[in-house]
Amino acid sequence: MDAGVGNQVIGIVAVNSCDYVATAIKCLNDGHAIVSLRDKRDELRSKLVGVDSIVEPNNAAGWLEAPGYQPRQTDDVGLVQFTSGTEGPPKPILISHAALADTTNRLIEVMDIDSDIREYIGVPVYYSFGFGRARAVLRAGGEAYIPEHGFNPVEISDMLARDEINAVSAVPSLWRIVLANADLFEQTGGKMRWVEIGSQYMSAEEKSRLCELFPNARIVQHYGLTEASRTTFLDLHKAGEAEMNSVGRPEGAIEVAIGDDGRIKIKGPHLASAMLSDTRQQTPLTDSDGWLVTNDIGRLESGFLFFEGRADDLINCGGVKISPDYLETQLYKQLQSDTGIAVTKLPDAMRGETVMVAHLPEVAADALREAANQALREMGLEAGQSLKLMEVDEFPTTQTGKILRKELTAQYQAMNQPTTATPTTNDNEFDQEPRVQELIGLWQEVLQISPVSPHDSFFDLGGDSLSAINVAIRMEKSGIPKSVSRQIFEGKTIAQIVQSSAADGSADVQNDPRVKELIALWEEVLQISPVSPHDSFFDLGGDSLSAINVAMRMEKIGVPKDVSRQIFEGKTIAQIADTSRASTQKEPIAEASRAIDAVRGMLALFVVASHWMPGVVERIPGIADLNQLFSFFYSAGTPGFAIIFGLGVGYAYLPRFQRSRQSVNSLVLRNASLLIAGVVFLAAVRIAGNMLSGKLMAPVDYSNAFFGVLLYYTLAVLSIPIWLSWLLKGRSFVMSAMFLALAMYLVHELVLVWDPSPSTNPILQTGQLLLTARFNYFEVSAYVLSGVGVGYWLRNVVSERNDTGFSLTLGILLMLAGFTLSIRFGHVEYWVIWPKPIFAWMWVLYLGFVLACTDLAFRLAMSQSRSPAADVFLKLMAVFGIMAFPLFIGHELVIPLKNLFVALGMPVVSALTVSIAMFFAAMAYLIMRVYRIYYTTEK
Repeated sequence: MDAGVGNQVIGIVAVNSCDYVATAIKCLNDGHAIVSLRDKRDELRSKLVGVDSIVEPNNAAGWLEAPGYQPRQTDDVGLVQFTSGTEGPPKPILISHAALADTTNRLIEVMDIDSDIREYIGVPVYYSFGFGRARAVLRAGGEAYIPEHGFNPVEISDMLARDEINAVSAVPSLWRIVLANADLFEQTGGKMRWVEIGSQYMSAEEKSRLCELFPNARIVQHYGLTEASRTTFLDLHKAGEAEMNSVGRPEGAIEVAIGDDGRIKIKGPHLASAMLSDTRQQTPLTDSDGWLVTNDIGRLESGFLFFEGRADDLINCGGVKISPDYLETQLYKQLQSDTGIAVTKLPDAMRGETVMVAHLPEVAADALREAANQALREMGLEAGQSLKLMEVDEFPTTQTGKILRKELTAQYQAMNQPTTATPTTNDNEFDQEPRVQELIGLWQEVLQISPVSPHDSFFDLGGDSLSAINVAIRMEKSGIPKSVSRQIFEGKTIAQIVQSSAADGSADVQNDPRVKELIALWEEVLQISPVSPHDSFFDLGGDSLSAINVAMRMEKIGVPKDVSRQIFEGKTIAQIADTSRASTQKEPIAEASRAIDAVRGMLALFVVASHWMPGVVERIPGIADLNQLFSFFYSAGTPGFAIIFGLGVGYAYLPRFQRSRQSVNSLVLRNASLLIAGVVFLAAVRIAGNMLSGKLMAPVDYSNAFFGVLLYYTLAVLSIPIWLSWLLKGRSFVMSAMFLALAMYLVHELVLVWDPSPSTNPILQTGQLLLTARFNYFEVSAYVLSGVGVGYWLRNVVSERNDTGFSLTLGILLMLAGFTLSIRFGHVEYWVIWPKPIFAWMWVLYLGFVLACTDLAFRLAMSQSRSPAADVFLKLMAVFGIMAFPLFIGHELVIPLKNLFVALGMPVVSALTVSIAMFFAAMAYLIMRVYRIYYTTEK
């Protein structure tokens, strides 16, 4: 990272203290860049940013003594701020001195801050919000107070009463604590002059109550991100009723807009310069027009921005979009409460996503369910039993109080997944652990309560905040890290605190050189960043060919072959790096991917069989009629393979596409290149054979040389990013996929009615074949897109339930429906005819067939007791599925190569024998190679 010529990068250990602010301000005034470190041994951040020196501030709180902040108008990096981590691992954001100056100056101007301000900074000063307040107060010549034990309404009220403070800054979750204890401020609220509310959702009703509580204060709410601090401001006392639900409007040279997908876009001099990658490369945060496209959903009305939640948090339930923040507000209204509820989403097989409401024990579940159903009904959703509730002792949050919704989702899924027999800890042995006994004794002494259980929280036992502070300090003196001892305020039990204080190895895993090496390798291949040590290759949307590439590259950097093969079993980076943690338990996400590969392989063989088997069977005396019985399988080749191809796109490509579109674009280009090479080589062999045999080549012959199923799949592969982009815009991905599939089929029917005459132009004729021939784009795409929708649905089912749900039942029902439709249209005789046209009812029939086969393959893959023969069969089918396109290319080449050999003077029988032998030899080599890579562990 380049902080500017002649300047240094100073790492400051993140401590919520006066010394932290004084050090940071001095560094900025001197023109240096600063970065917060988790501790003085934080090598990960130090090396990533390129820290020149490290300062460890003392832990003194109280009134801040620091130099006045002197903003610098330069584009040199002034601050490396790591994001809060609500969307994954924190990301390093580079913010210039000029951007820091712009934010500070606008904040002072909007709030009319002057040297009289004496502010209680209620959030950690090493976060963007808290550090911004410190800069503004020091720039204005005021004074700032940093509380020793964090935000405390009692302390704030007392300091107001003594005229020690006249300003407070805090996030909405902390202001709600103030509102819940409003009686503390009945005599002191009028002394408040400045209040800033952080960038989280707060209802209009809550804001109005805050105005009543502090009638003389300049109360301002801001909206912003680490990358765009304080983008908009809302002056609560000046806002009308309609604007009170907004987060204000931009001030100064800031612009805000809404993108086509509803995401908030920001432009202005306050924007961060770039994000720093793991390889220390600076990635611009803005597009070519200077806009930062956020992950927040919003709308603009009369210049005011209305924040509607994070795109990742938004719940899409059967097409109804639900904001968790808004639903929480409605629930609080109905229950006449201020705290105790958090809303998140769960994957749902039928609806795509559904609502889960987590609640603290004091919130009655029956009343909450009734209120939630009523609120959802008003939003147009009949949730019924699809609404899930979960009681928790506490909510997972960041240090600034933001709910970590993804952790709640993971907690629910962990609680509701099938349990397996695992060793359990003996509670009595745990109770006797010295550290547990020490804390039990301490809590009993302070609370004068006996007995105390390891599974009690301090507040369960009636402890108050002051007593908790006392205990936390004494716990710290006994050797428990401060970050852990502070968990007493979060309602953690003794058992949880003791377990947190023990080294769980997570930091070691993150800093393990092998883990870092594997993360870099996976990020390079998948083009996804960041990758967590706890991600598996299939969790990240990795496909089978990419997995082979990664496995071979892992071997080259020294990972043993039997360990590198664990990538195919769905193992995480952490599990691969530490083989002692390898588990024999099968990972459903990975096994479902294998099942899809196996069904794809089976259908690829059906395609080959449909071209070769009829001629072989009819030449064998007495069994020619078997072709009638095989007709169902011959016919499955084209529609069935198209459906399973689409199913793989919906299952694997879509999750990857949602995380990194560039990753899928690269994958698409790679696969399309293989197919194009196959199409060109096949055409070249066909044309060469015809020319050497003396055949006169008409324009249509050149078109036919290039046209075939490979040309369709080339176009289909290139269409994947377009399809996914369009489908993700719909309310329901599955319904959008089925709608587009139906639209494709209707276009195909219209083209058939049009029935254009053949063209003498080879290029136009090839295009015409793509519209009208057997492998035409619109008809086959209808099958593919229906598979895409099913693949997305299947991924959700497997993720939520660790099985494929009622896929087998649904598949059988669809097959019966297809059979019934064939009777209705008078096509029963076609069941024993090959070749035959592709009819509409075959769409339904083979969709059911693919779904049923995938379910059966998944069950076989998950089975712990399958026979060796079944195991080999499943593995071979999966390998055939991975090699489907090379298999298509090879078998399409057999006849053209035979014709070429004949044209070169070889006898027909010899030419055919050599051509077939070449095909089988090449395929045997490739298949054995892939099989060994996947399933063989010996060197």
